[in-house]
Amino acid sequence: MREPYVLHLPKWYPHRGEPLDGIFVKRHITCAHREIPAMVIYLRSEPLPGALLWKSEWEQGDEDTPIVTLRVYYRKHLSGFSFPDRLLKLLLYYLLLFTYGVKVIIKRGRPCMVVVHVLLRSALLAATLRLICRIPFVVVEHNTRFLSKMSGWHDRVGLPLIKMILRSASAVITVSQDLGLAMRQNGLVHRNYLRIFNSVDTTIFHPADPAPASTEKFIVLHVSEFKNDHKNITGLIDAFSIASGWAENMELHLVGYGRDEDLVSQKIAESTAASKIIMIGTLTGPTLAQAYCNAKLFVLFSNRENMPCVIAESLCCGTPVLSTRVGGVGEVIHPGNGMTVGINAVGELAKVMADCANGKIRFDRNAIADEAAQRFSDRAIGEEWVNLYRRLGSW
Repeated sequence: MREPYVLHLPKWYPHRGEPLDGIFVKRHITCAHREIPAMVIYLRSEPLPGALLWKSEWEQGDEDTPIVTLRVYYRKHLSGFSFPDRLLKLLLYYLLLFTYGVKVIIKRGRPCMVVVHVLLRSALLAATLRLICRIPFVVVEHNTRFLSKMSGWHDRVGLPLIKMILRSASAVITVSQDLGLAMRQNGLVHRNYLRIFNSVDTTIFHPADPAPASTEKFIVLHVSEFKNDHKNITGLIDAFSIASGWAENMELHLVGYGRDEDLVSQKIAESTAASKIIMIGTLTGPTLAQAYCNAKLFVLFSNRENMPCVIAESLCCGTPVLSTRVGGVGEVIHPGNGMTVGINAVGELAKVMADCANGKIRFDRNAIADEAAQRFSDRAIGEEWVNLYRRLGSW
């Protein structure tokens, strides 16, 4: 008898061009793999050499993450014209998705469940397998687009299709209750909405002694992909510039990368606290964990959010969080582990940062880390996923 497995169809997933793209999806898959093996099929359009239409790559995984992954890269530009390219790429996508989906099932056997990570495209394969083979599927949604009222032409076309697909799904998983509520407000009604938080590798993200050079400073840390309309990094710099005049020895460390790096650099140069603001660049794994441990406060001043992984990582390291009241943040932040402020409330943010730096607001870092590990660790989230697979899957 072939080994049971779960087939995952992600919209976002790490790939050769960007190993951090969709890393939170991979973490969701990884945290349950020791109990139930996983198979991933991921399709992505890219420029390909010559007349090559697509190229497939198998990854067998390793001892730490033994997930079998099939990445299929298909040609990004086919006709040279925008509208025909969109149609041709869509047809090629579905040809490849269904072809390789059938190949995987022939090779590995019938999966016990299909998991669609982020709507909409790959959900059509899941719905087809549900209809023809009676294989149950669930949808996992991370997308912040549902947090606003959907009204564009893409939405008017896509929403009816999503509603139809969700009728045959066994469950809809969101990473915050707020996102589930937003989806229902957009008419995406389902009988079985569940919340499963993003997971954190607590073998990496856990309390540790700060680096000696950081102990004398009150380091405020921000980690993100630099998209200013989303993360409001310029607003954070404005608030820090004010706060640094009220509290001595503060530093703001900006960790990340993205399209607005030049805008952020220019904003720093114009700031009255420019000498106290440091752009670190990209950090991952243990070096990122150490940055959390070095910091006295983690700040996210976003205009919108779902349930950011960086908040969970910071809490697991014992670092309190100061965030805007957006998305699912209020589901995890409370007076024992952090604070929230209004969207774009620069003065309010500045005052709270200064109060923390001046010792007026204090936290128990060990208590923060203990609570966060119980909520976000791979073990805790993995147990939720395994229970879901066993309850809803076909064994």
